[in-house]
Amino acid sequence: DSWSWARLGSIGDWGAGATPPRGNSDYYGGNVPWIKTGELNNGYIFSSEETITQKALNECSLRYNKKGDVLIAMYGATIGKLAIAGIDLTTNQACCACTPYVGINNLYLFYLLMAEKDRFIKMGTGGAQPNISREKIVNYLVPIPPYNEQLKIVTAIKQTIKQIEKDEI
Repeated sequence: DSWSWARLGSIGDWGAGATPPRGNSDYYGGNVPWIKTGELNNGYIFSSEETITQKALNECSLRYNKKGDVLIAMYGATIGKLAIAGIDLTTNQACCACTPYVGINNLYLFYLLMAEKDRFIKMGTGGAQPNISREKIVNYLVPIPPYNEQLKIVTAIKQTIKQIEKDEI
């Protein structure tokens, strides 16, 4: 009875990234991590293959994501692939990021999105490289338990993963 249903857009601040123009060398090689969907690792991200400059961040409509934000891939073969920002970072336009609102645990959101991956893939539209839009993500309906129950769910999932990994050795 204490659970509710909510659209993803109502439980966090969602935004997609951008790619600074490649022809402008002033935008690349700085100290701001810039993530592409191929780097989403279904875990925490602590570094990036490429970096951008503060100038690119200021001039190119990039979203600056904070440590703890949940990232999801929206394009092609990586649709539904996830990560949690282990550092402050930016992403390209193929990633959507969520800063969960108070009352939403980022790990609960991460595992919830992981459980819904197949549905996100089925929602993909387009030809050679299907994609889901930010609009489809924010309108997606999900179950939301009270915060303490979110924490219990996360703990149970982590314990199950540890047991599975232990049994595989």
